[in-house]
Amino acid sequence: MQQCAERAAARADILKMDVEGAEIEIMRGLARIAFDAVLLEYHADANRRMVDPLLDRYVLVGGEIRAVDRGVLKYLHRRLLGRAAG
Repeated sequence: MQQCAERAAARADILKMDVEGAEIEIMRGLARIAFDAVLLEYHADANRRMVDPLLDRYVLVGGEIRAVDRGVLKYLHRRLLGRAAG
């Protein structure tokens, strides 16, 4: 994981993840990359609750709850939203 993060570019447009429960570990490894949008499936309520602090430079703009502990979250980087995002 560390090697992948180090090799990745400093910026990418979109990150889309469906990694069957490894969302938090991967997000921590990619913290230095500035994505325009992040779309991820979560597979545990605890993971869903840990996503917002990891994406503090992003605004939750949508999502879909598929079950109590499963769903999709959609975030946009604050720089794309201008002043309206705070």
